[in-house]
Amino acid sequence: MWVVTVFSACQRNDNRESYTDTPTSGEINLSADESLYPLVEAEIGTFQGIYTYAKIKARYLPENEAIQALLTDSARVAVLSRKLNPTELQYFEELKLKITTVPFAIDAIALIVNTNNPDTLLTYDQLLNIVRGKIKNWGEVNPKSALSGMNVVFDNSNSSTVRFIKDSLAKTARLPSNCFAVNSNPKVIEYVSTHSDAIGLIGVGWISDQDDPISRGFLKQVKVMSLSNPGTDSSATAFYQPFQAEIKQKLYPLSREIYIVSRENRSGLGSGFAAFVASDRGQRIVQKSGLLPTTLPMRIIQLGDGSRLEQDQN
Repeated sequence: MWVVTVFSACQRNDNRESYTDTPTSGEINLSADESLYPLVEAEIGTFQGIYTYAKIKARYLPENEAIQALLTDSARVAVLSRKLNPTELQYFEELKLKITTVPFAIDAIALIVNTNNPDTLLTYDQLLNIVRGKIKNWGEVNPKSALSGMNVVFDNSNSSTVRFIKDSLAKTARLPSNCFAVNSNPKVIEYVSTHSDAIGLIGVGWISDQDDPISRGFLKQVKVMSLSNPGTDSSATAFYQPFQAEIKQKLYPLSREIYIVSRENRSGLGSGFAAFVASDRGQRIVQKSGLLPTTLPMRIIQLGDGSRLEQDQN
């Protein structure tokens, strides 16, 4: 019900004179962070399958470009791993546009290594030292390692993954020289699969859907590292992977919330799609994708005494 309330409050006209779209029909452009491609494609595919007169044209871009598309109105809706910052919000205020931001999923950044790399455990402190340039060799992670050197690869220099590394981990504007971009998440997987000394950082949605043959294929090419959580285990003896149970319990430390952001000031197709991804149907798609829904779908169990028990399905 809250989703309907959110969007029914945004009925004012913006700068355009007329529209041909409704919450379930028409055509709009959407920009999305490239690391979120599998989830966004699944949501769009289901939405368009239900509402056959709706057409959402998605462009998957580095985070900065996805936000720029929203700012310039080349996209009416964006799917991002952060909220708009004060400067961006001020821009829309000056245009007298009310921005609607709805959290609908929690995903994570996965660390992947070559299948020939015997090291699959990494402490959080070791990860910090890697992205800060203090560790540049696998022998510094494990003295028994036969690997020399270490290359850290990610999707794009302007991606949400790099922003997360710089802002939340390294806390620096410049990453060390052995950190570089290879253009996309699939390219990160490809590079890691062919370079034994590489460690890659990708959106976990690329490898988390066990029912998706592409996801399963990617997962066969690399190994997913387990990471310690400094907030729950200072001795770093427990390690966690970036999958639903660990994300739900806040054990995996590289999780992040996903938002759908609409610049519509009315009930158009963008608002309808935003309401859909936050609805029970949309949340089940998040869950099936191997990510954590913001609102867990509930199962109603009818008990013998006539009472009912609600239980989340994650």
